[in-house]
Parts: sequence; C-alpha cells; structure tokens
Amino acid sequence: MPSTITITLDEKGNAKISDLPQGVFCSRFAAPPDAQIKDVISVNAAGSYLIQIQGPGVSDPWATPPVTLPEKSQATFLVDAGILPVQQQYGTAGCQIGDIEYILGVIVNPSVVLVSATIDQQGTVKVNQAVMPKGVHFKNSDTFSVWTAGGYTLAFSLIPSQGILFQDVIFTKPAPMFSSEISADRLTAWIYDNNLATSGGATVSFDFIVSDPANGTWKIIDPTIINNPINQGGGGGIDCELEPRYELVGVLAE
Repeated sequence: MPSTITITLDEKGNAKISDLPQGVFCSRFAAPPDAQIKDVISVNAAGSYLIQIQGPGVSDPWATPPVTLPEKSQATFLVDAGILPVQQQYGTAGCQIGDIEYILGVIVNPSVVLVSATIDQQGTVKVNQAVMPKGVHFKNSDTFSVWTAGGYTLAFSLIPSQGILFQDVIFTKPAPMFSSEISADRLTAWIYDNNLATSGGATVSFDFIVSDPANGTWKIIDPTIINNPINQGGGGGIDCELEPRYELVGVLAE
C-alpha cells in the first residue's frame, strides 16, 4: 500500500502538510519550473507515495514526472519510488485553488546525491549550476546552500596539471552530520553531508590544505556548507508559509 501524504490548502493557497513517512521531508525554497519559492517534498526512502491535495475549490490537477496523476479529475498524485533512481529526479504536482495556482515540487533522491566542484590553484571554486542537484545552490564563491534532505557527497577536485595535492581537511566549524575523506591520488576531497534527519539547520566550515614539492603546504580555501531547515512533518503538520526564504527568490533554479 502506498504511504499517503495530505496537503491541505486554504483559500489563499497556504499549505499545511500532514505527518510525513520516514525518509520523506518537507522544505521550502526557490524551485523549478518558475524559480519561485514553493513547498518541496523530498523522497529519500524507497516506496510508493500518494500525495492528496485538498482544499476549497481544488480543480484542474496536473503533474510532471516522476509524479503521475492516476485520476485526471482528482488532485491525488502518485510517486512510484520503489527503486531509488541512479540520478536525482524532480517533478511537480499542481492544481488550482480558486484563482490561485498551487505548485508542489517533488524530489526523488538516489541513495547518494553527488555535487561536483573544481578548485584551481588560486582557490577558486567552480560549479556547473545547471547540473547541480535541485535544492543545492552555490553562492558567494565559496558557499553551498542545501535546502533538502539527502545523503550528499560534495566532491572537490583539483586540476591534475597544476601539480598540487590535497593533504588535509580541517573542520574549523564542525557539525555532526559532516565528515570528510581524501582520495588515494589526493586530487579529490569528499565532504559527506548526511542530511537525513529533521533539522533546524546547521553550518559547517572547513579548510583545504594542499601542497606541492616546491612550496610545501598551505590553505587553499575555506568553503562553507549550510544545511537549511527541513522538517519531517511531525506534530500534526507544519505551516510551510511561515518560513519564506526571500534571499533565494532571485536564484535561477534549473
């Protein structure tokens, strides 16, 4: 039997989300298709999920994969995540509530969500935001902002031709869900972000120590990862409209 998630809308389109199944989380951030702040359900546990949207005058439901609409006349949506995907999937469930369109983002995560970054010899971090996982944004040249639950692996890679190698990762501001590892060839440093619990948010900062034969060791950069608040929906549901994140309204979410 699918697990059921109920979203109750008022006449203004504000949503109250029911208790969520284990491994399913709610967050709110600027998300596709319009880069506007919206409710987003993040599925991180294999299973089948029914999403029921209720409220006065709910009509005209629609969905985009991996969300489907079994009954065209009802705002009841299906997410079949019996096997977690190899790559992150993102879709939407939408409907009208009177004159207001409500759009729910739905993420189905793989067991490991990969975030790739490159660091040059000057400590400049480069990412391709177009292929970043949904809910992860890179800003201010050194900060990753994570808005959804998941098992994230941030892979920081050096350019082999530069001749520098990772020697150490030092957490200057640690947090319990973060750990690190350096590859055997010392060209990649992995930061593991186990963001799979209801959380009021956490921030971690760390130094990358690199070396080369001529110059010894030095700190190349001190990135930051911010885990923004996520909620598993306990305690009778949450009012997502109480946590607008206006600083992300201008983010172009692909």
